[in-house]
Amino acid sequence: MAYGFHVHPKEYTADVRGFSFVVERDGDLYKAYKSGKGLTFEDDDASAVIQSAMDVVSSENGGVVLLKPAIYEITKTLVMKDYVVLKGEVSPVRQVTWSEQYVDRGAVLKLSDGANVPIVEAESGVKVRSIGLVDLVFDGNKDNQTEDVDVLYFYNGSEILGLDIIRCKIFNGSRCGIYLRSVWKYKILHCEIAFNKAPGIYMTLLPDNGLVWGNIIHDNEGRGIDVYSNGAYLIIAHNHVHGNGYDGIRIKDTSYAIIQGNHVMNNGIASDNTYAGIVLENSKYCIVSENYVGTEDSIDNRMKYAVIEFGDSDYNVISSITYYRIGTLPISFVGSHTRVIGVRGYRNSGVATFSGDGSTTEFKIEHGLVKAPSKYGVSPLTPDAHADKTISADDTYITITFSTAPPSGTDNLKFSWWAEV
Repeated sequence: MAYGFHVHPKEYTADVRGFSFVVERDGDLYKAYKSGKGLTFEDDDASAVIQSAMDVVSSENGGVVLLKPAIYEITKTLVMKDYVVLKGEVSPVRQVTWSEQYVDRGAVLKLSDGANVPIVEAESGVKVRSIGLVDLVFDGNKDNQTEDVDVLYFYNGSEILGLDIIRCKIFNGSRCGIYLRSVWKYKILHCEIAFNKAPGIYMTLLPDNGLVWGNIIHDNEGRGIDVYSNGAYLIIAHNHVHGNGYDGIRIKDTSYAIIQGNHVMNNGIASDNTYAGIVLENSKYCIVSENYVGTEDSIDNRMKYAVIEFGDSDYNVISSITYYRIGTLPISFVGSHTRVIGVRGYRNSGVATFSGDGSTTEFKIEHGLVKAPSKYGVSPLTPDAHADKTISADDTYITITFSTAPPSGTDNLKFSWWAEV
């Protein structure tokens, strides 16, 4: 499939340069041109024209339907069938602020006032294979809907085998930006998902093989990314997740997920010290690594945890988390086999040296952890340090208590120690 060719109107009747159909807006009319055949569909209803083009493409073993830059008013849900890619022609200038609305944004599919339907979904009741959305803007027009609907809704009562959502902007939904259920082998790449009334992305009952990579997910009223009852082998990596109402990323009832390299900032704005940057709930064998989680100084409502594990979660690895301005505790975990590695304040070690005075029996080592360690050890390194003693720990110190005061001496009590939360 060819992406990215610029198609001129005069060429529609002869060649659409690698695309199966080209759709354009001409005043109040929408026109679809078929490769080699010219104008094929024309109507004042954008949904009808785009749907007709996609249906033909699917019936002819698949291809790409290209939308020229324009605002397409969507009155009925666009239903995707096998082997169809719906693609927008990219305008020369793509980087604009949200306040500029549709300036130079290319092909915009805007839900009509009161339509109360998703803009796109998959064909219902059958297996749908290899579908994609590329370089498009989806405006859910939430202020002018009377029901809560997802902008992109991919659950058809059967299975979707292969879904790509690439370089799209999905915003202003009266519920989720993207809703996925029972989708195999899906990719959400380099999209911007914002200003939706529920999670930016909600994924549930997904069998396996998912990739959410390089997206900007911000200012949604729910979580940024919400995963419930996923299968295995989900990768959520290198996303910017910020300014969302609840948790930045939540993984529930999921195994073998990788959450890596994400920038998770200023989430949980709905309530101070309540939500977390990353949540593992009833999830096992997951890796949470190299994420930056925090709250800027200018934001009042902080996240309660950078990463929290709870419920039946276990066997997870939480490593190399950088955190800033966390309300309660950077990392909270419950699994007896879960490991926290390379996180400031969760494992520490060193050598402690004291001088005996013949009367002091108690010596304290400040461990520098975020709370009392669950595991710790102290080993004597000098002869006087070998005397009979007990070791205890609290939120601040490892305390060494000798049965009898060690003799006087300079630096005659030396210990190696380690502790971890």
